[in-house]
Amino acid sequence: MTPTERSVLSVTGPEAQTFLQGLVTNDVTRLKDGLVYAAMLTPQGKYRADFFLVPEGDSVLIDVASSLSADLLRALTMYKLRSKVEVAMTGRVVSRGTGPTPEGAFADPRDPRMGWRAYDGRPDAADVDW
Repeated sequence: MTPTERSVLSVTGPEAQTFLQGLVTNDVTRLKDGLVYAAMLTPQGKYRADFFLVPEGDSVLIDVASSLSADLLRALTMYKLRSKVEVAMTGRVVSRGTGPTPEGAFADPRDPRMGWRAYDGRPDAADVDW
């Protein structure tokens, strides 16, 4: 995976989870257990983007395909209205690999055989000579 394949957005503020709960297709309260795989639809119910929600303290990171990130950022900003949140693009790099989930990484919530994902700047497992 090249660094440009995925983008990471951040939703910060005291209402971050409440804000996202009303916009995405999965239960945001499940972030307490790790990654949450979700999507966002248009008001007409058409696909806008699918992504991983990543817990990070009071913030939520959104790991999304780079080709969908600008539209998702625009939509989240538009829906922000009076919510006490800030939505921004980050410079974070998504790392991933297969096998046992390393310390600080998250198992893929769709299926354990799909490996792990990390957001702390580590290289992809394929780039590391273990």
